Amino acid sequence: MKELIKWKGISFGYQEEKKVLKDVDLSIQKGEKIVVIGSNGAGKSTLFLLLNGILKPESGSYAYKGREIHYTKQEMRMLRKEIGIVFQEPDQQIVSQTVFHEVAFGLMNLGYSKEEVKQRVLAMLEKLNIQDLKDCPPHYLSGGQKKSVTIADILVMEPEVLLFDEPTASLDPLNQENVERILGQIANEGKTIVVSTHDMEFASRFADRILVVGEGTIIGNGTPMEIFSDKNLLSRAFVKPPVLYEIMKVLKEKKILPNDLELTDSEKLIQFLHLFKLG
Repeated sequence: MKELIKWKGISFGYQEEKKVLKDVDLSIQKGEKIVVIGSNGAGKSTLFLLLNGILKPESGSYAYKGREIHYTKQEMRMLRKEIGIVFQEPDQQIVSQTVFHEVAFGLMNLGYSKEEVKQRVLAMLEKLNIQDLKDCPPHYLSGGQKKSVTIADILVMEPEVLLFDEPTASLDPLNQENVERILGQIANEGKTIVVSTHDMEFASRFADRILVVGEGTIIGNGTPMEIFSDKNLLSRAFVKPPVLYEIMKVLKEKKILPNDLELTDSEKLIQFLHLFKLG
C-alpha cells in the first residue's frame, strides 16, 4: 500500500494549558478502511479536523503523499480538496436552498463550468439514489436524506480520503444500513475511508484497522479482532466490545467455533450455528 498521511508528534489544545491530543503518530495507507473509536471527549473529532486542515497543530509534522504540509493557503486548498469531511450533524454542512445547488456548491467555488457542474451533480445524485430530491430544500429533508446529501457534497469533489464523523448517529436502522452500503460502495472504488463511531457492531464489520483514541493520544491500533480481544485497552478507552464478539468468544471457549473465525466472517458463523442447531 502507498502511504497517504504521516503524522509525527502532532499535538493540539483548545486551551493553552490543556492538550486534547498530544504527540500523536499516525500513518494512513491508500485504500484503507479505518474506524476510530473512543469515549466522548477523547479527541476523535479534533483528530478529524486536524486531518482535514481545519485545525492547525501546535506542534509536530504532517505529511501528505510524502510532502510536508506548511499550512500555506495553497496547501490548505489542496488538502481540503484531497481530504473531504462529512460532519456528524448535516445541518452544520448544508448551506444552499436546494439539493442540486448544495451538491454543486463546492464545484462552483472551484470554477468548474456550469455544464460540467450539472453533469457531475446529476451523476452523483443518481449514484446515491437521491435524484428525486434534486429540487427539494435540504433543511426540510429527513435525517437519512440529509446525510446522503452531505455525503454527495463531498463525493462530487472526488477526494482521495473521506472522513466520516459518526455517520450513522441518530439514524433509524434502515438509514444506517443505507449509509453503510454507501460507505462500502465508496471503499470498493478504492477510496481511503476513516470513520469515527460509537457503534462497535459497525466497527467490527467495516474496519480493516481500528484506532483507539484515549488519554490524549492513540492508545490502540490493530485489526478488529486484536482490538476487541484486549480487555485492558477497551477499559482504558471506556469502550465495550460488540455483542457479536462476546457471543463468538463464548462459543470458541466451548469449542463450538474454530479459533481462527474472524468477526467479519458472518456467513461462516451462521453456517456453524446451523450446523450445531444453534440458529
